[in-house]
Amino acid sequence: MDPQATWLAMIQALIDDDRETASEFAKSLIDWLDRGGFSPSVLPNLGQAARDPESPAYMLDRIIVSYVCARVRTAS
Repeated sequence: MDPQATWLAMIQALIDDDRETASEFAKSLIDWLDRGGFSPSVLPNLGQAARDPESPAYMLDRIIVSYVCARVRTAS
């Protein structure tokens, strides 16, 4: 699983108004995170700090991804 590629594919599906595909990507990301996988980088300017699971930047990426995926799933 490449969470970064999945995140970008989900965003592209939303741009393309393909809600079903976006929802499938969202489910994959939610499952990945639930199994302890790392979050895609949503805020790349945070750099190395976003790679440390103890940092607020890492947690912020995870919160954003979880929230967006949950919204995509409920909107489909």
